Amino acid sequence: MPADQTAQLRGFDLEGRHLQVEASGYFARCLVHETEHLDGTLYIDHLTPAARTHALSQSASTRDAVLAQRAARQRRLGK
Repeated sequence: MPADQTAQLRGFDLEGRHLQVEASGYFARCLVHETEHLDGTLYIDHLTPAARTHALSQSASTRDAVLAQRAARQRRLGK
């Protein structure tokens, strides 16, 4: 999303009050990215087939290390 594009988010806060956020640039991109998760869309869904295969391969090769880091962090936090 180019910096000159915008995104609008409408919803409710934790107390049920109406909420509206308008954003542009990087923040707009973040809002779109997170909102897409509500529809089950992931970053890799936007990639070409070749790029998706490459990304999944890289992810698989680092999976064990990432999970070990998460487990260590949880132990440090007492979870």
